[in-house]
Formats: sequence, C-alpha cells, structure tokens
Amino acid sequence: THFALIHADETLYLSLEDMHKMGFKDGIVLLKLQGSCSSCPSSVVTLKNGVQNMLQFYIPDVLGVEQVEDELDIVSKEQFDKLEKNINDSGKKE
Repeated sequence: THFALIHADETLYLSLEDMHKMGFKDGIVLLKLQGSCSSCPSSVVTLKNGVQNMLQFYIPDVLGVEQVEDELDIVSKEQFDKLEKNINDSGKKE
C-alpha cells in the first residue's frame, strides 16, 4: 500500500510511489522510501518536515515518522560506499 502525495511547498514533495507504509507502532509511522527518494540526502528532512507534520495534523495519534531500511537497502548502501571510496582513492593516486 502506497502512502500519500505530499506538497509542503514548491521544493518539498514526494510522489505516490516514493513511500510504502511498513507499520505503525507506539505512535510511530514506519515508512520505506522507494525510487529516487530512497537515496536522496534530503529525504530525512522531507519525512520530518513534510510527512510527519501532515500526518500529525490529520491524525493526532501519530507521534513521529521513521524511515525503515530493509537488508537489501543496507547492503546496497555499504557496497556503494565501498565503490565510492575506491574511486576516490584511485583519483588521489594520479
């Protein structure tokens, strides 16, 4: 189930396919970001300033929003970080 379309201002938005609701526990909405949002450095700010504020406005029981990563996300990020380090290190040798 995909979550919501958010328009906080002209620069802050997520498309319908960018978030997947993973759960709700102790007042915290757990969301998995997908697509380009999953690797965007601004996604945490978007979750807190956009999604969390909107949800808390409409659903008072929501205390916060947290991003959830699965094992594939974690392994992919680790491998990307290693590759990026190797590229940066090889550029310094020249």
